[in-house]
Amino acid sequence: MARMHYWLLLWLLCPLSFAQTIYTWTDSQGVVHFSDTPPPSNAQDQDSFFMPDQHQTTLSPSVEPAIPASQDPQPGPAEKKAQPPALTLRIASPQHDQTIRNNRGQFDIHAKINRKLMVGEQLQLQIDGEDFGAPQTLKKWQLKNIDRGTHSLVIKALINGKLIASSDPITVHLHRAKVK
Repeated sequence: MARMHYWLLLWLLCPLSFAQTIYTWTDSQGVVHFSDTPPPSNAQDQDSFFMPDQHQTTLSPSVEPAIPASQDPQPGPAEKKAQPPALTLRIASPQHDQTIRNNRGQFDIHAKINRKLMVGEQLQLQIDGEDFGAPQTLKKWQLKNIDRGTHSLVIKALINGKLIASSDPITVHLHRAKVK
């Protein structure tokens, strides 16, 4: 039992052995800094306090926020997050009205977009008005065993299931040899 008390006491005192002086200051733009090194000479509101060490048990002085909540600064033009351009997409291959000859009914579709997809944005391929597979972030689809004939292809961009952009539809003609 005494051994358990020893470890508990050691566990409680261990963080105190890492105590050090903490400096806080406000720079010319109103940003509050905390550091273990002294502030630069041009800093405003310089203050320092000691974290407790093995011989001290209280903190002094307390830290107050540099900017009262009622005086929150408005973000400047550089701090405002720039909106990405509107997403535009098109089907890069196959070409519109192209004839594809493949007895297995296989061909690839490649999309071309004007920017990277943002978080939550996905692409959905539609063949003849029906969704093909699940929405994805890749710009390539490998189609297999597609029926012979004429097909309409469209790629739609979605964010959380909501349509945000669509390619122009293209038509392709798939030729497969008939087995007699």
